[in-house]
Amino acid sequence: RNVVLDPVLVPTQGVSLASAGLEAALVSSLPPLARLVTPNLHEASALTQTPLATSAEEMAAQGRLLCAAGAHAVLVKGGDLEGEPVDVLFERGERRIFRGRRVPTRNTHGTGCALSSAIACELAKGASLIDAIAAAKVWLEGALEAADQLRLSEGRGPPHHFYALWR
Repeated sequence: RNVVLDPVLVPTQGVSLASAGLEAALVSSLPPLARLVTPNLHEASALTQTPLATSAEEMAAQGRLLCAAGAHAVLVKGGDLEGEPVDVLFERGERRIFRGRRVPTRNTHGTGCALSSAIACELAKGASLIDAIAAAKVWLEGALEAADQLRLSEGRGPPHHFYALWR
């Protein structure tokens, strides 16, 4: 009941990782099995066959379309929007906006997957969906703040997933 589906189809760079037809198969079969679907901007665009969202209103519209296709709830992750990051939850006909703080780091590889996993962990601990998303966003900001300590690569590295344990 607490499955979080992160459709890793199109990463931040915008290059599709999916073969032809996967988006349609995903929309028709997997979302009804999940508590939450968490596409990024590019994935929400691909899954809904709509232009890339540039605002919270457009993100909510894509969430609405995915719910109409069978998803229980959709969190469109907007970390790639200009300005401060904003994620939009669409559930039961209502939208909720989660605002964040842009953390200055180059180590953002896998941030969306990390957020989705953190939400799943919070749900597994018994949190409500709203509280799970809010807690996951706080954790992710901390992981991004600590990411430069890792020094894992010269390119875009990951957030520091275990920052709270390695102090």
